[in-house]
Amino acid sequence: MGFALGNNSNTILRTVNEPLSRIVRVAIELTDVDFSVVEGIRTIGTQRRYVAQGKSWTLESDHLTGDAVDIYPWVDGKSSFHDEHFKRVAKAMFEASHELNIPVKWGGFWLNPKEDKPEDKPKPHWALWT
Repeated sequence: MGFALGNNSNTILRTVNEPLSRIVRVAIELTDVDFSVVEGIRTIGTQRRYVAQGKSWTLESDHLTGDAVDIYPWVDGKSSFHDEHFKRVAKAMFEASHELNIPVKWGGFWLNPKEDKPEDKPKPHWALWT
């Protein structure tokens, strides 16, 4: 343990609402798997592009209001896409949420309902929002 957010993660956290930022900052101190914040607030232009690319399928994302972050575990010097690493980061997020008494929801893994079949492995896209 003993992880700290990097400069990029800290810059991204400045784009989201303060309670969510606090949760992430406490979670990095609680986690046993390092993680990076890879996205916070988005412009509507970015959201439209993501929908067109199939990375998202809604124009009503909580990212548009700064109420969501995307986080990836960071293991052995790179982003990890292993379910177990995501679960361990999620545990730290929920522990931080509880400690701060700020409710969050876990976006978890996303399937694109237009393209993916239920038996497909979900894409490792992870978001929290208050």
